[in-house]
Amino acid sequence: MYCCFFSREEEAPVVFSWEARRLEELLEEHGVPIENVELKPLEVYRDDKDRCVVLLYRWVIRGFCPFYDVASRGCRIHPEKPSACRMYPLLLEVPSGRLSVSGACKWIEENMWVTKRGDLLGKIFPSEIEIAKKVFADYVAAVQLLREEGFRKVNGIEGCREILDFEEFVASAGDSRGEEKEGG
Repeated sequence: MYCCFFSREEEAPVVFSWEARRLEELLEEHGVPIENVELKPLEVYRDDKDRCVVLLYRWVIRGFCPFYDVASRGCRIHPEKPSACRMYPLLLEVPSGRLSVSGACKWIEENMWVTKRGDLLGKIFPSEIEIAKKVFADYVAAVQLLREEGFRKVNGIEGCREILDFEEFVASAGDSRGEEKEGG
């Protein structure tokens, strides 16, 4: 069992669409080959005009994360890693908001008693809990906006006339309302 190693797709991190775009930029900036990495739309919303918005992606990694330095056992993008990585070993289930700990984490495996004492999680993982709270709040706000705009959750991008990431959708929704885009 290794940190930042993925043998099954279900183990791979779930990232917001804006995190997915930043990961693509970081892969390019670091000259990292992308043959073992794939971003798969995971949570998609569609309106009655068949416009689709991707809110969440599964960042499918086969083997070690491309940003994991095996020699130093550290993350090369630590300050910019996605929320799922920053809150690990805590796992947030959306949309329920259920928080759990990963049994794949060696520390958790060795200290399994912690999982029986939910009151200790906040003391042992205070920054991770705060990240999980922010992720959940961002998720709830994004879903609420999509629903207000007439989007409903669907099972994929098949049949979509137009596919936007959530932040592209927000920018285009602002444009269609005559609002100015961020930055100018």
